Amino acid sequence: MLIGIPIAIGGIAWAYSILISDRANDTYDKEDPYNKLFRNLKLLEDNEWVKYLGTDQKKAYDLMKFEIAESVSVLEFIKVIDIIAEKMDCLVIDKENNKTNYLSIYYEGEIMYFRKAHKEIEHAPFTVLRPPTNDHILLGFNFDYAPVWLDLSKEPNWLLGGVVRCGKSTLTHGTLINILANEQGYLFMCDRKHSEFGYYRGKKGVVEFGRTKEECEKVITAFKEFAEKRMKVIEEENVRNYLAYNSRHPEKPMKRFFLIIDEINDIALENIKKDEAIGYYKILISLASKLGYIGGSIYIGCQRPSATVIRGDLKCNFVCIGMRTINEGNSKIILDEVGLESLPIYQARGRFDLRMNDILAYHLTDQQLEAEIAKLPNNEKVQDK
Repeated sequence: MLIGIPIAIGGIAWAYSILISDRANDTYDKEDPYNKLFRNLKLLEDNEWVKYLGTDQKKAYDLMKFEIAESVSVLEFIKVIDIIAEKMDCLVIDKENNKTNYLSIYYEGEIMYFRKAHKEIEHAPFTVLRPPTNDHILLGFNFDYAPVWLDLSKEPNWLLGGVVRCGKSTLTHGTLINILANEQGYLFMCDRKHSEFGYYRGKKGVVEFGRTKEECEKVITAFKEFAEKRMKVIEEENVRNYLAYNSRHPEKPMKRFFLIIDEINDIALENIKKDEAIGYYKILISLASKLGYIGGSIYIGCQRPSATVIRGDLKCNFVCIGMRTINEGNSKIILDEVGLESLPIYQARGRFDLRMNDILAYHLTDQQLEAEIAKLPNNEKVQDK
């Protein structure tokens, strides 16, 4: 209800303030438990309010909705999310004082959402899915059990960070298998952890594979030479990018090509001297900024993120996706905000497609992993411009 009719500019401001105040009186219930909670946490000023609109119950979560006053800052709620989660029985603390937070807070317009994930989520079984386009790679699924795709034509490089046994390898395996099964491109693979990524050696589409320092340097060099060859062909064809080249040559289109680095730490330590990037780390920085128009991508895995390992001049050209981290500092390095330190295992969070996205890893046991990789055909010589 609007009280008074403004007759001048000053009157407009006066009437608007009365409108907001009157709206608050209509909306704000002093006995509402959520208003009480948020006021006790000093998240609401005297003239601010929230209105609980109800909860939608989903298979994997409950979604609480709140209408909020225009002046309410949702970012302030996010800063104390662990405290709110504890009050709402969404925070689990184990014997070693490790926290797991099942609450997410976000907003759209004047609606603030609390998503309370179930503590036991049924992870979708892995299956190979056909991508919307050849530029889309499968990352995982979301809380509504829909696949999450990353469009490499818009954001070609991605980084995945998280502690040991957070589900990082499971998430990455799903992506790699889907790329190879759909023959989306060529893989140049560096496996410095000497992990189960060795399963991919000799598979069709995996053109280079290395584990030792020397082998991985050869892999990065081969990737760089492949990229430079692409650049030259596109320049000679006088086209804008590889997609334009493919339109001109549909009989033999260029495939995407990927540099997969499972553990950047060793490469960083070997190629950063006195805070200066040198050698192969410097090559990665240079390539990451140029790959988009030639159909190239770099994936980097990191289990010990630090400002030295994930430098700003590298990170600025990557979609950064985080799984559980050891502390708030590592969360900030990956996502520029806290929250990953209490993320449940097998869950990830990343900012791409102009928003923050939640990603869950598909259910993929060791036996299923071996079976899925066994289905992939063996290698053949790559002939591509």
